[in-house]
Amino acid sequence: MMKAIATKEKGKPIEYPEGTQHYKDCHWQPYSDHAGRPCLQVWEGKSMKASLYRYSSENSRTQSIQHLMGRADNREANREERKKYRAENLEKQNAILLPGQILHYSWGYEQTQCEFFIVTRRSNSIVWIQKIGAIKTQDTGWASANYKPDPEVKTGPEIRKKIQEYGVSMPHGIASPCGPEDDFHCSWYA
Repeated sequence: MMKAIATKEKGKPIEYPEGTQHYKDCHWQPYSDHAGRPCLQVWEGKSMKASLYRYSSENSRTQSIQHLMGRADNREANREERKKYRAENLEKQNAILLPGQILHYSWGYEQTQCEFFIVTRRSNSIVWIQKIGAIKTQDTGWASANYKPDPEVKTGPEIRKKIQEYGVSMPHGIASPCGPEDDFHCSWYA
C-alpha cells in the first residue's frame, strides 16, 4: 500500500483516506506492507503528516491502537483540565486588573529591562495601560539596580491590551500585577 495523505482545503475539515478509523483526535489506517506484515498509519491531534509503524504481529498492532486511544483520552483530559485552570486564572486577573493597578514588565536576555505600567481603564476583557516612571531604590553593582514603580510620573500614550491568564501580554513577555512598594532588579550595559 502506498502512503495515504490527509488533505485539507481552506475552511474545511481534514479529509482522511478511505478506511481510516477515528477515535477523538486520533486517526489510523491499518494496512499490510509488501511482505504481508501488519502496519499502521497514524495521525494524532491536528497533524496532517502521518506516522508509519510496522509490527511483528497483528496482536502488537492491536495493542498499539489501544495505546493510541489511551493517549487520545489523556490529551482530551489535559485539554479540559487546562481550560478549567486558564478560566480560574483569568477570573483572578479580572478581579485584580482594575483601574489604578500597577503592572511590572521585565524583559531582556543579557540585560534585564524593567518597565512599569498602570491600568487607566478597563472593559470586560480589555485594559488600557499607560507606562509610568520608576524610582531607584538600591544600587546593586555595576550597571544594575533595584527599582520600584512611580505612579505619579506617567509617560507615553495609553495602550489597549487583552487580559490574559497571568496579566497582560506584551511584546517580550507578560506584564503582571505588582504592588506600589515592590522593587525589581534591573541591569544594563554602560
